[in-house]
Amino acid sequence: MAQAHEAQTVAEADDRTLVITCLFDAPPDLVFQVWIERAHALNWLDPGTIRSSRSTMIHDFRVGGAWRACLKALDGSRTLWQGGVYREIKTPHRLAYSSAWDGGPETLITVTFAAQRLKTRMIFTQTPFETIERRESHRQCWAGCFDRLQELVRAQAGASVSLK
Repeated sequence: MAQAHEAQTVAEADDRTLVITCLFDAPPDLVFQVWIERAHALNWLDPGTIRSSRSTMIHDFRVGGAWRACLKALDGSRTLWQGGVYREIKTPHRLAYSSAWDGGPETLITVTFAAQRLKTRMIFTQTPFETIERRESHRQCWAGCFDRLQELVRAQAGASVSLK
């Protein structure tokens, strides 16, 4: 079974940077595909208390292309918009893109996907955060998202194996 996620401590990363590492039981091309495809993103970009809105996700996957998504609280209490621009795409090894909640500060997200035997080590970095509390809030949300990403990658890996 894949290890869900490991959070680096503040001593390993500066106070304004979030780093999360995940190990997936699938090759980098599959993990990258599940990360970038809109249909999959709608199912994993969800920390558990809030869901991606299927009708409002925009995804222009190219350097300079924009992405935009709306997350809605399960209880209907909040609607949160976020978006950014793709800055670097190196299929299937690296993504870099800006991210900001509407009206909030912009952060840079960088994700690397490295082969590790028959698995993929994903390193997710998001920076800068204004406060440690905001960084830790994002850590909790991303951990929930990455748990769902793990499930989708497992399902896709199983489907790939059964098709061979």
